[in-house]
Amino acid sequence: MKITKILASAALVFSSAFAAALPMYEGATTSDTGFNGRNMSSAGYYLWNDASNTNQWYLRWTGINANTSARRVHWEGQLEFRNSNLGSHSEFRFEGRDERLEYTYNDTSADVVEWKTRTNTRGGIDGIDFTLSDGAEILDFSLGSNLFNGLDDGLSSNIYIGDAMNATQMRTTTLNGLTFQNFGIDTNTAAAGVAVAEPGSLLLLGVGLVGLGLSRRRCI
Repeated sequence: MKITKILASAALVFSSAFAAALPMYEGATTSDTGFNGRNMSSAGYYLWNDASNTNQWYLRWTGINANTSARRVHWEGQLEFRNSNLGSHSEFRFEGRDERLEYTYNDTSADVVEWKTRTNTRGGIDGIDFTLSDGAEILDFSLGSNLFNGLDDGLSSNIYIGDAMNATQMRTTTLNGLTFQNFGIDTNTAAAGVAVAEPGSLLLLGVGLVGLGLSRRRCI
């Protein structure tokens, strides 16, 4: 029994360490009205799900009023469905011949959607619509643009979530000359804005349980 408890605690440590790989957004994600060119006034990514159908999600990106010397704003990214529960997905616009939306299915780990597009700085909007096959999912976002170049880890920039257009904690990576902002969303809690335990707190709890189990084992 004691060995079982120790192994369970070790599993908690491992899973918590995995969850800590990306910052998790914990605020509200829903929108009653959605977004369009009238309320997208700044360049960046807009992310929300339908308040009346929380399995229906939308991701948009626009170069409106972008502060850049480039003629075009470049957008690349990846959305990973950690539990492989993508129901459907479709592109919104994608006018150029070299723009693409790709889908990869892996039944042992995750569904993945990737995109690559360009917009102008005067109001071009691209995006994707996607649904979840059920309400319990972890979404890992990697949102890239040349607008983000020079960003460091911390609070996101030019990412707007839900009706409140919230920011989130993120980690940055660079690839193909673009900077990517990376974070996760637990759709089981985020739609209602329900706070969940911090991954770091879970990690400390798991370490403590392992230590407690080992110390009791020595006393036997």
